[in-house]
Amino acid sequence: MKLINEFVDAWKTFEASKAQNGWQVIPVSSFSNCGLMAGMAFPGPREAAIFNFEVTTLPRAELLPSGKGFSVEHVEVEGKKWIALAKSEDGSPDLYVAMLENLFSLLEVMGATKGDVLLHSFLDRVSAWQDFMKKGRQSLTIESQTGLFGELSFLKDLLDLGLKEEAIKTWDGPLDGLQDFHIGFGAIEVKSTVSQDGFIAKIGSLDQLSDSTYKPLYLVGKKLGISPAGISLPMIIDEIRTELGGDLSLLSNFESRLLRSGYLDMHSGAYDRLLVIEKSLMYEVDQDFPRLTPQLLNPLIKSARYEIDISSLPAKALDLKEILNKVGVSI
Repeated sequence: MKLINEFVDAWKTFEASKAQNGWQVIPVSSFSNCGLMAGMAFPGPREAAIFNFEVTTLPRAELLPSGKGFSVEHVEVEGKKWIALAKSEDGSPDLYVAMLENLFSLLEVMGATKGDVLLHSFLDRVSAWQDFMKKGRQSLTIESQTGLFGELSFLKDLLDLGLKEEAIKTWDGPLDGLQDFHIGFGAIEVKSTVSQDGFIAKIGSLDQLSDSTYKPLYLVGKKLGISPAGISLPMIIDEIRTELGGDLSLLSNFESRLLRSGYLDMHSGAYDRLLVIEKSLMYEVDQDFPRLTPQLLNPLIKSARYEIDISSLPAKALDLKEILNKVGVSI
């Protein structure tokens, strides 16, 4: 029996009991690194999965992540403090189950990891789900799919040079970074298009092309085409997962950032476009590059979004080694 089915059966039992208040719990199959119970909070009722990480202290309740559709709470059972991940009364049952299955997969993959390290990875993944819920919980738009494919294509360029840790830990786009990658002492913003008529780069803020914090700053343009010979968004994600498979920490980090990007495996069937990279172009964002930044504008202008037609700007084929050398990363 799948683990999630044990929880579903337990929740049905709780609902039939019609308890008045407090927690009802039932032990279920556990992992070697984490104890598990199915639970339900009354009144509500609110379904819950309850986790025990065998750590000395848990984060204070106010520091636990929570999101639309679920809550994270302390629960004391038999003198031990557990962490309950409970569905909100208005939460989506399908997404709640998908979240639990994702967390179970994390615990299984990190089977040799215990204690505080495991708890940190767990809470990071829960926090990623919090971000995902905030972004609407729907499948990615075509534009978002194109943007994510371009970022992952650049991330794979780094992996192909053997830069596994740098590829994952510098991918800051999903973490609301100013630019998509902060690597060495520089930054790289990735823009993608499937348009065959020019290349319009959408700039999300006045700071995105500012080099006041990270310098040098590069804009990488990924010109994509739709072709039967291409690969889909889920396919490039699986390729990256395969490359990271031997490093559980990096794989977990990647999965959390992917989730924060709005990607969920349960939506993968909707991402069936087959894309090829027709060109990878590099633009150095210097004093001659057309841009709007706080340093170039009247200080009364506080925010702006704008578009740049980069198709007529001088660019050269992407030379990743040159970029890495300029930002102080040696390979």
